[in-house]
Amino acid sequence: MPRGSGDPSLGWFRVCRSHFRPFFVYAGGGIVLGAVALWHEFAAWPQFLGLTVLGFLLWPIVEYTIHRALHIRARSARMRAFLYLAHGIHHETPQVVGSNFIRFSASAIASALFFLLFLGVLRSWPRAVALLLGLWGGYLLYEFTHYVAHFGRPRTAWMRSLQHHHRRHHQGEERARFGVTTPILDWLLGTLRGLRE
Repeated sequence: MPRGSGDPSLGWFRVCRSHFRPFFVYAGGGIVLGAVALWHEFAAWPQFLGLTVLGFLLWPIVEYTIHRALHIRARSARMRAFLYLAHGIHHETPQVVGSNFIRFSASAIASALFFLLFLGVLRSWPRAVALLLGLWGGYLLYEFTHYVAHFGRPRTAWMRSLQHHHRRHHQGEERARFGVTTPILDWLLGTLRGLRE
């Protein structure tokens, strides 16, 4: 059973409060964590800022890769069940507000894994935090964009184009159009049209 039924007309803030508490965790926690990390290495603030921007720019690659992986053709029943629970429910019930958000447990585990990866590469926890904060910013943008793609009435041409792009993914092109916050990787990797079986 999908999480939450909710009325999409609730508005973004009420939807966040009722279905997307991670928004408050990541935004609030990110401010605190970022302040502590920046205080620890204040002399390196330009590098901190640069790593945060880099993390934000890495987000579309992470988003595309995960979304595309969730659409693989699974051979085993266990994998099919996992993919259904992880993403299939959303495709089955996109009109249910709760099925449109990533579970907090999944995003927390992914955050921990990315932090460990960044820590291993950068060998500095404040710098790893800076990169993670940028990734979190991209993730929050993804959740907002995804909500608008399903329930919003976009006011800008860019958001209307993203909404159209994502709706086509749901309406017969599930093996294409994996980018939600930007179609650039779909364009570069040839997935604006469906993948061959």
